[in-house]
Amino acid sequence: LGLENAIAYPQLLVCDDGVIRVVELAARIPGGQMAAVAELGAGIDMVELQTRLALGETIPPSLVRPRFEQPLAISFLTASPGALPVGRVRAVGPLDVARAAPGVVHVETYIEPGETIRPVQRDGDRRGFVIATGATGADALRRAEAASRLIDVHVEPVEVTA
Repeated sequence: LGLENAIAYPQLLVCDDGVIRVVELAARIPGGQMAAVAELGAGIDMVELQTRLALGETIPPSLVRPRFEQPLAISFLTASPGALPVGRVRAVGPLDVARAAPGVVHVETYIEPGETIRPVQRDGDRRGFVIATGATGADALRRAEAASRLIDVHVEPVEVTA
């Protein structure tokens, strides 16, 4: 690809027939909290790394070498199949209960009163996230999903079209 001294973000799709297809390949830090995954799961600061690359600085191996391994998972806040209710938002409760749940290291919402939460169809339907750690990846996922169910969102029913 001709990339040298760059962060590369590949999206690959493994098909039922076993063939691996490239969906996207970009010379950038991945979105969707993936920079947080690298930092919280391995101690790698992708923003610092990318900044140094952009400035043409020499990158010491310590910046790209994992400093630790910590299983973690992200539960994105979405409506079906996620934990959020579908409807027009009347209020969002405090996040303290979710933040205090076992293993939770970060909770953030983008939910605003008056907006309509729809069943998830695209990235923009994510209304926040919970990141949790655990002894294993499966444990971290259970914790993140449990904490996302603790976020109290009050909605009024509305007709939602695709």
